[in-house]
Amino acid sequence: MTKKEAIEYIQRLLNKYGTQRVVVDGYAGDVTEMALDTALDIKPKTEHFSYEEFKCNDGSYPPKRYWDDLQLLMYKLEHLRSLLGDRAITINSGYRSRKYNRKINGAKKSRHMYAEAADIDVEGMSANKVYEAANQIFKRGGVGKYKNFTHVDNRGYHARW
Repeated sequence: MTKKEAIEYIQRLLNKYGTQRVVVDGYAGDVTEMALDTALDIKPKTEHFSYEEFKCNDGSYPPKRYWDDLQLLMYKLEHLRSLLGDRAITINSGYRSRKYNRKINGAKKSRHMYAEAADIDVEGMSANKVYEAANQIFKRGGVGKYKNFTHVDNRGYHARW
C-alpha cells in the first residue's frame, strides 16, 4: 500500500466510523492514533496502562467521549514512569462518575470526572519524590501532593497544591 493509499484508507475509516478528520501531515502520530482508536472503538491503552485500571470504584468506565483525554493521560504517565526509572505506577483513583464523585465529596470540578486525572503511587518512592518528577511531565496540568499519593491531571493550565 502506498502512503497515499494508506491516507485515503484511514480517511475512509474515519468518515465511516467517526467525525474526526485526519490532518495529512505525512506521518501518523499520537493524534492520528487516538482518532483512529476512538473511531474504531479501540479503548485507550499504553504499554503499562490499561483502560480497566481507570475504572471508577462504582464499577463504571470512562465514557467514549473522554477516551482521547484518557489516552493523553496514559501517555503522560508512561513518560513519568520512564523518568522515575521504569518503576511501576499504581492508579489508586482514575475516572470517577459524577455520582461517585459526589458520594466521596470530591471537588465539584474534579478532572477525574472527565478521565483527565489520576491519583497515583509509585513503587518504592515517596509521594514527595513523585510530586517533584510529575512537575516536569504535567507542566500544563495539575499536580497535587498528599501524604500517601500524588494527583496528576491534564487540565490544560498549571496548577499546584
